[in-house]
Amino acid sequence: MLANLILYTTEIALCYLIPVYASMNVLAKAPHICWDDYKRWGSYWICVGVLRAVSEILISVLPSFAFTAVLFIRVCATLYLGLPQTKGSLIVWNDYLTDKAKIEMAKAKADEVLQKVKQKMSRRSSINKQ
Repeated sequence: MLANLILYTTEIALCYLIPVYASMNVLAKAPHICWDDYKRWGSYWICVGVLRAVSEILISVLPSFAFTAVLFIRVCATLYLGLPQTKGSLIVWNDYLTDKAKIEMAKAKADEVLQKVKQKMSRRSSINKQ
C-alpha cells in the first residue's frame, strides 16, 4: 500500500508535473520556435498516452499483486521517455509509433473527408442564402 502511494507520487511529480512545466516553457517561446523541442515534447505526450493505456489494460487483467510491478514499470518507462539524456520519446516515436506509409494514407483520407465536409458546408450555406 505504501509502495503504491510512493510510486503514484513519483509518477505524478516526475512523469507529469516536470514534463508539463517543460512543455509550457517550450510553448512560451512561441516566437522563437525550436522544432526539436516541439517534436520531443509532442512525441513524449503521445508515448505517455500509449504507455498509460497499455498499463491500465495490464493492471485490469493481471492479479492485484502485479499492480505494483506494472506501476513501477510505468514510472521507469515514463522516465526513460522524458529524460533528455535518453531521448526515449523520440526513439519510441520514430522507431515504433510512426509508419510513414500509414501516416501518409491517414493524411490523405483526412484531407478527403475534410474536402467533402467543406463541399457540404458550402452547399448548405448557398441553399440557406436562397
